[in-house]
Amino acid sequence: MPTPPATDTGTPEPQGRSLTDPSFHRELTRFRQSRLTDTTAYAMRREIRGGSSLFDAWNHHINAALTLAESRGRELALEELHTAATQATTPRTREALGLLAALYGLGLTERDAAWHLAHGTLTPHQVTRIPTLLEALSTRVLPYADLLVDGFGLTDELLRAPALRPGLTDFHA
Repeated sequence: MPTPPATDTGTPEPQGRSLTDPSFHRELTRFRQSRLTDTTAYAMRREIRGGSSLFDAWNHHINAALTLAESRGRELALEELHTAATQATTPRTREALGLLAALYGLGLTERDAAWHLAHGTLTPHQVTRIPTLLEALSTRVLPYADLLVDGFGLTDELLRAPALRPGLTDFHA
């Protein structure tokens, strides 16, 4: 199938970009979302022009639609994290949320690294560095864990799996 025309503003250039920069991950996420939207819409229009009903075209592309919905949710979450980091009122909170945004963005990029590599938005060198950078960012976020847990209002019930509660020895090896 031919590639549909892209409606995005351009392919993010990977050269010289930092994988710890949340704005780079926002660009990557937006670009992927745009390409997925274009490709899915193009495929559905083509199928409908070929005589399929809208219902059949939708059903044939339901997996792509689910991927789009999931991708959009992640894009919105990344945008909100970035906004929260830039609007934080204290330097400590700004640093914590900025690191969390970088960690989340890098995790999204890792998840879709093959796609980005195939579309030229990441280099092979960048892809191989992702696990090391994730580990480094995790270490940098760790001192802010209590601040983030409190800030997001996470309760012990949300943070603790039942298998980790004392007295539930059946779950432990």
